[in-house]
Amino acid sequence: MKLSTKTISSLMVAVKDISVRSSSLGDRQIRKIERVLRRHDRKGDLRASILGIDAAEYREQQRHYSLEELVKKYGFEDIIAYFKTLYCKLRHELRCRGWSMKRIQRLEMIA
Repeated sequence: MKLSTKTISSLMVAVKDISVRSSSLGDRQIRKIERVLRRHDRKGDLRASILGIDAAEYREQQRHYSLEELVKKYGFEDIIAYFKTLYCKLRHELRCRGWSMKRIQRLEMIA
């Protein structure tokens, strides 16, 4: 991933709120996290890697389908499962960049 560590940690804080509250999500909350993802992941590399496709293909698909439709098309049960997977991927990326579990847990406490 070509995202900075600070960006990854910010995304993790933003996504944690949605992935924890899996019972009821409103359209407003989903649009908010989509906006944050579009801003930080401009090229779509992160979102495409979660769906298992190329970033260019993701951008092409994004023009024709909403995120919820793409998520279901590529095998996720719903948008909540997608956000949980995104959260785990961000957490794993921080571990790969040398963050300790204690530091990640402190970041999780912020959210």
